[in-house]
Amino acid sequence: AAAAAAATSAAAARGHMAEVEQVAAACRQQLTSKVPARLLLPHLFTAYAGVAGEYTAAQLAGMVQFMGLLQSAVRQLDRHTITSTYKPLFKFFLQAFDLRLECVKAGASEGAGVLQVEAATVQAFVDLVLKLSESAFTPLFLKLCEWATGSERRGRRLLVFYRVVDQLAAALQTFFVPHFAHFFKHAVAVLRAPLVKLPDGQHLVSELVSLVADGLTKCFLYDEAGFVSKERFDLVLDPLLDQLQRREEDTVEGHSQRCTQHLQPCIVQLALCVHSEPLWKQLNQHLLQKTRDESHHVRLVAVHILHQLYKQLGEEYLVFLPETVPYLAELLEDDEPAVERACQETIKTVEGFLGESLSKYF
Repeated sequence: AAAAAAATSAAAARGHMAEVEQVAAACRQQLTSKVPARLLLPHLFTAYAGVAGEYTAAQLAGMVQFMGLLQSAVRQLDRHTITSTYKPLFKFFLQAFDLRLECVKAGASEGAGVLQVEAATVQAFVDLVLKLSESAFTPLFLKLCEWATGSERRGRRLLVFYRVVDQLAAALQTFFVPHFAHFFKHAVAVLRAPLVKLPDGQHLVSELVSLVADGLTKCFLYDEAGFVSKERFDLVLDPLLDQLQRREEDTVEGHSQRCTQHLQPCIVQLALCVHSEPLWKQLNQHLLQKTRDESHHVRLVAVHILHQLYKQLGEEYLVFLPETVPYLAELLEDDEPAVERACQETIKTVEGFLGESLSKYF
């Protein structure tokens, strides 16, 4: 009986909280739709200053709701209002983007709650950018680049910056690609030496590399005007491929996830972007060397990437088959069953485009 009463009480409490959330959501909607932004925004800025500080789980959850309210307010801005408010809003976002640093300063954890607030903040910022003209956005973005890469506290700021880059690239697509010119070399430098860029956060290096790779993937995906020149291809190719061999602080599972979910799509999209046989040859030769790495995890992801290149580029990539066959022959004898299976799948795909069996070569 006591257990049933407790269950009933808990269910009632959940129902009450759901009602409270509904009322709160309605209030937030009314605030942003009825109160002019020029009156509401200063109060929101003041309220945020009062909320930030202790970073408990409840407080972080409240900050997520706050950013949702701010996002709604941003979406309500008309062309006239945005002209007078976007600079104060940008200043506020720079302050909010330092949440990780403030948590470290306060001795708080950089856990899931912080990531949720950061994600909500970035999304609100993207909504602001979507309302700006190119002439208004570009100076702000250059300031954001300087804020992230030119500060002595730049380590954790880079995580926020490249999260912003990834989301802006997803939202603006081809319109954002030219802005990669402002930080492309910096992104390559992060891939080459992430620990140098994030000296006080070694446990965050994998996250940083993944964010950089995700942003570059979208750059390559939406490049319709030849942004990725031979010079830029040469600059980024080796750092990307070398990341396949870098474990940093990762567990085996973490490294595998970073390679398959972030680095592999980036490398394949780079190949699709350049659509150049000489550059493909360069990529193929460097990638084949990774199939001889002493780690079977690296060999496996290298074979997966090779497979994707043949699947995506099809007959155009068959020109590199003669130089690839000796490596495939070695991989068929690999001690790791997963690598052997991946090689067999790659051969099957190649045979589909070639129209004949490759068995005579092995």
